Amino acid sequence: MYEIRKILASDRKRVFEISKDIWEGSDYIPQIFDEWLNDQDGLFLGAFYQNELIGFQKLSFLSKGNAWLEGLRKDQKTSLRGVGQALNSYFMDYLAHQEGIKSIRCASYFDNLASLRLIEKFGYRRVLTRSYKFLDPAEFNYDLRTNFSFTKAKETDLAEIESFLKGRKFFKSCNDLINLSWKIYPYSKELLLNFINQGSLYLARDEGRINFVASLFELRELYLPILEYQDFEQLAAFFKQIVIPRAKNNGNSEIGIFLTEDLNIYNDLQELGFKSYEQDNDFFLFEIPNLNIL
Repeated sequence: MYEIRKILASDRKRVFEISKDIWEGSDYIPQIFDEWLNDQDGLFLGAFYQNELIGFQKLSFLSKGNAWLEGLRKDQKTSLRGVGQALNSYFMDYLAHQEGIKSIRCASYFDNLASLRLIEKFGYRRVLTRSYKFLDPAEFNYDLRTNFSFTKAKETDLAEIESFLKGRKFFKSCNDLINLSWKIYPYSKELLLNFINQGSLYLARDEGRINFVASLFELRELYLPILEYQDFEQLAAFFKQIVIPRAKNNGNSEIGIFLTEDLNIYNDLQELGFKSYEQDNDFFLFEIPNLNIL
């Protein structure tokens, strides 16, 4: 029924038309379109009916052998059905013929019932649940007079940073899976190096020893993939001195972080003004178990 083919630059207008009706016009696809289009390792595919683009989806490789499916969109005005099934079937067949596939993952918001049904249909298993918490930078008004010294990490700090992170609560709770926005990357030394090279990994020291590590990642909004701190005052100072000014300067309307529910950081972030969209445990990570679907 559908012709599945690569999205081209000439499809930009139609992709944006479909995206404008997603999330009340705040879809991230327009910001990421060129990156997806130029991704030489992944696939950015569309489902076409009678030569008209009806829906699309992206396959990315977050690291060697780790596949990630995202960005499934369908024209909200069409009555045509089976777009998601057609695209996912194509991707699964493609991945079945690739060597060295270690994982196939995707994620969904808790109330995206259509997406959850499709994910279940293709044999995914939920392997992780997190809570997304966000803060409007304009609402941050925590009064803190103490200043802390935060510096951008350097490559020469890498070994010490990794040693510090091992066993720390937030990092340990990640299970080597780090949220960069609503996408989860396997932890690696290269990931830390990317943060360092982008000037987005911060640290603080006490008597020469690291006692704070945090990373920032921007994709329309500002996110904190890694956050390890000593106490609440240090956390509040980092937001006041680094995070809030950066968010306001870049025009981010939201600062976000993904958490597991057993962390004390919940209470500290709530004190700073963080909240949920609708509920805790709203982010689901899925994985094809043992790749037996292939």
